[in-house]
Amino acid sequence: MTHKVIGIGNNKTLKSSMEKFLECGFKVQCIISLEDRLLPENSFNLESFANKINCEFIRVSDINLKKNLRIIKNYKTDIIFSIWPKLLSKHLISIPKIGVIGSHPTPLPFNRGRHPIHWQITQFIKNSKLTFFLMDKGIDSGKIILKLPYKINFHDNIDDINKKIENLNQLAVTKIVKKISNHNFFKNLELQN
Repeated sequence: MTHKVIGIGNNKTLKSSMEKFLECGFKVQCIISLEDRLLPENSFNLESFANKINCEFIRVSDINLKKNLRIIKNYKTDIIFSIWPKLLSKHLISIPKIGVIGSHPTPLPFNRGRHPIHWQITQFIKNSKLTFFLMDKGIDSGKIILKLPYKINFHDNIDDINKKIENLNQLAVTKIVKKISNHNFFKNLELQN
C-alpha cells in the first residue's frame, strides 16, 4: 500500500523533503503554502514544484480555518509533513492517520519556539541537532521521532545553516519512512522531557 503525504510550508527544505518522500514511494497529494503577502523572507515558490510532481498546490491565509481543514480532511492522508511558520490547531493535528510530523532545528526541548537558528547563532552554539517529532497541541512539543546532529561554524549565517538543514531533512525523511513501515514505532515513542 502506498502511503500518502501532504506537505505544508514555504521553503526549499519542504521541497527537498517532498522529493525524498516521492523517491521512497510515497504519494505527495498536496502542498500547502501561505499566500504571497504573508510569506516570510526565506520563502521559496513551491507552486512550480507542485506542478512538476503533479500534485495540488494551495495557498492559504490561515491553515486552521474550517474551510481549509475540510479540504485537508478530504485527502484522507496518512501524514502531514510540516515546516509551517505558525501554530497548527488540534483539529488539523488530528486529521492524518499517522500524524503530523514537524521539524525544529534544535535538540528539543531546548530552544523551542520562534527563530531558533537566530538564537543559536547569537548564543554561539557549535553543536546542534535537527529534531523531528509527532506534533501535538503544544509549541514544538510532542513525541520525538529522530534527532540528527549538525555543526554551526563560527562564520555560518542563517542561509548556511538552512542549507545544512535542507540536506539533513532528506536523510531524515529516509529514516522516518523506514520507521513508518514498523507500525508500532509511533505508538512506542516517548514524550520530550
